[in-house]
Amino acid sequence: MGDRQRQKLKLKNKKIAFYIGLPHHAKYLFPVAEAAEREGAEILFVTSADLYPFEGEFLKRNRRFKFVSQYADEETLQRIRRSLNKFYDEWTSFCFGWDGIRHWPFYKQDHLFMLRMEECFCLERMIQMEKPDMYVTLHEGNPWGKEIGHLATRYGIPFVTLQEGDYYVETPFFCIHTEYSTVSLLWGEATAQHMGKYRCSTDKMVITGNTYLDDIIKKYSNSSAVAAVRNELGVKGGKKILAFLLGIDWAIVKDKAIWQQLCSGLDSGELVCVFKWHTLLPLEDFRRIAAVIKEIMPSAMVFYTYDPYKILSVADYCVVLGKTTLGVEALAWRKPLFEIPNLSETESYYGKSGVAQVISPLGNWEKLFDTMKHGLPAAIQENAENYVRRSLYKMDGKSLERAVNVISFILDAKKSGVSGQRSVLSGQGSAVKGRVSFIVPSGNDAEALLSTLTSLSEGVAFPDWETIIVVNGGALRELLAGLSGDLKIVDSEGDNLSLLYNRGAEASSGEFLVFVTPGIVYLKGEGLAEAMQNGVAGMPIKNADMTPYCLGIGFDFNYTPFFIKEDVARDAHRDAVGGGIIGINRDAFMAIGGFDEGIANHLMEVDFCLAAKDKGFPITYLPDCLGVVYKSGAVDYWKKSEGNDPDNDWKRRIKLFAKWCGKLPKDDDFMKYAGDLMKL
Repeated sequence: MGDRQRQKLKLKNKKIAFYIGLPHHAKYLFPVAEAAEREGAEILFVTSADLYPFEGEFLKRNRRFKFVSQYADEETLQRIRRSLNKFYDEWTSFCFGWDGIRHWPFYKQDHLFMLRMEECFCLERMIQMEKPDMYVTLHEGNPWGKEIGHLATRYGIPFVTLQEGDYYVETPFFCIHTEYSTVSLLWGEATAQHMGKYRCSTDKMVITGNTYLDDIIKKYSNSSAVAAVRNELGVKGGKKILAFLLGIDWAIVKDKAIWQQLCSGLDSGELVCVFKWHTLLPLEDFRRIAAVIKEIMPSAMVFYTYDPYKILSVADYCVVLGKTTLGVEALAWRKPLFEIPNLSETESYYGKSGVAQVISPLGNWEKLFDTMKHGLPAAIQENAENYVRRSLYKMDGKSLERAVNVISFILDAKKSGVSGQRSVLSGQGSAVKGRVSFIVPSGNDAEALLSTLTSLSEGVAFPDWETIIVVNGGALRELLAGLSGDLKIVDSEGDNLSLLYNRGAEASSGEFLVFVTPGIVYLKGEGLAEAMQNGVAGMPIKNADMTPYCLGIGFDFNYTPFFIKEDVARDAHRDAVGGGIIGINRDAFMAIGGFDEGIANHLMEVDFCLAAKDKGFPITYLPDCLGVVYKSGAVDYWKKSEGNDPDNDWKRRIKLFAKWCGKLPKDDDFMKYAGDLMKL
C-alpha cells in the first residue's frame, strides 16, 4: 500500500456538487473538483440545458454529469407551472405600465422567466434527492450562482465560490459576490482589498492563490512543450514572439487606420506577432477584423479560440491592449509586459502600477526594441514580482491544496455542530448566589487596563462582586503584583479572547459573569444583574466623544455580523450584544460550554449569542447602561487582523459561517446595504 493510500483522505464519504456553466468556468472549477476527488470526495457535476452548450466541457473531459432538468419529477413540474402562473398574474398587472417594457420584448421575458423558474425548482429537487454535503460554483454573481446560494442556505449546505479572473474593473456588480457564500476563495490580497471596497464580507474571504495557473505554467514551461508550441505555430529559428493580449474594448475596434498605426514598424522579420482575441466578440466580427490585420501585416497570426496559455508559454514579450486577466497571468509567467490603454482612457492601468511599459503614442515601439536590446528595467521587474505576489499570493504549486484544506475545514466545522470544541469549565457548584464576577484580560497596554479597573472600582454598585484579571501580557505581571484590593490573578498566554475569557470564568465564583476587554470604561450598569438572570445582556458602548462604537450587533446583507454604529430606536431589533462588555448568567455559560476558542475575537460574542438563542436563553440589550472606549486603539482585540500564519488564520473567521450554516440572520434590504454604490 502506497503512502498516499495509507494517509487519511480528508473528504472521504463527502458528496460535493459542482455547477459548471460557461466554458471558461471549467478551467477554474475542474482542478478543484479533481483535487477534492483525490481526497476521497464523491463529485457530482451538474449544469443546465441552455441556448449555450454548457455540456460541452464535460464531453471534452469525458466526465459524467447531469442536467438539473433531469431532476424534474411530476411534482416539480406542477410547482413550476403553479409558480409561473402566479408570477405572471402579478407581473402583467404592472409591467405594461413601465416604459422600459418597450425595450424588452415579451417573448424574451417569457424565455428568461421560464428558464429561471425551471432551474430554481429543479436545483431544489436535485438537493433533495442527492443530498450534497457542499456546493461549489464560480462566483455567485450569475443567475445560477444566486439560485444555488439561496437554496444552499435554505437547506444548510455550505456554499464555496471562487474568483473569476483578475478583478481590475470598477463596477458595483462586485457588491453581490459574498451574499450567500460560506467562503469566497480568492487569488490574492489585491482582490480581497478590491472586493472590500464594494462592501463584500471580508470575514468570508480566504486567499488561496490561483487554482489553475500553477499547473498550466508547469505544463507548458518545459523546453519540449515550448518547442512543440513553436513548431505548431510554425515559428522558425531564433525569431522572437510578440504576443498581443486583447481586452474586450480593443477587440471591437474596427478602424483600419488604428490597426495600421499600431502595427507600424513591427513587420521587420525579426518579430512574429501573435494576436489572441477576446472571445466575447462575435465570431463574424472577429473574422472581419482579423482580415484587416492580416492585410496590414501578412506575417501576423490572429487567433480566436487558440489556447492563450500556449501563446504565453512561447511569448518573449507581451502587449496587453486594455485590461484582461491575461495581463497578470503574463506577469506570473515572468514575461516583459507592455501596455496600450483603451482608446477611451486617459491613463494606463498596468503602467500606472509600474509593472508595464506604456506604448505611446500608438506605434512608437522604442521601449520594446530597447528592452529587446538591454533587457527589462530592474525597477519594473521588481514591481512586477510584488504585483504578482499581491495578485496571486504564492505561486508555489500548493493553491489546490489550500483550497481543499478550506473545503475540508468547513465540512468538519459543520459536522461538529453549533457546540464546537468548547472548554469544560470547572467550579459549577461553587457559584455564590448574587455575586457578579468581572473578568478582564490584561492585554499589554497598562493604561488601558488601569482605566477599566478604575472604572469598576468607582462605578460598580453591586453589593457582592469580584474582579478576575487574566494576565496574558508579560509586561503587566509586575504591575498587577503591586495592586491591592479584591483581585484574583490568573495566568494565560496569547490573544485568543475566547480562551482568556474561559480561563477567567473557570477561576470565578459569581452567579453572573461580566466580560470586559481592557480599555473599556464601565460607567453605568443599572439593570444588568436583572437582565442576566435568564441569559445574556449587553449595553451601548461609545467612543470618548460619545459617538457610537457598538450599539448592539446586527447581521448585514452578507449574513455577516457588524457593530451597529448609528442611533436606532431603543427597542430596535439586535441579533447579538457585545463589543467589549457582555454579561452572562453562569448557568447559561455552563450550558453552552463557554466561548468557542476556535472563533475569531471579533466574532466570538456573536457566536455565543447565537448559541444562547439556540438553547433558549434570551438576549437583552440595556440602552440605559453605558460603557466607553477609553482611548482609540485600546480595544485591539476587535481588530480584524490576520496573524503570522495566513494559510491557517482564516479558520477562526470561517468557523462561524461553517458551524452556523443556514442559521445566520440576514438583512435583505439591499438598498440600505449598497444603495450609494448604485448611484451613477
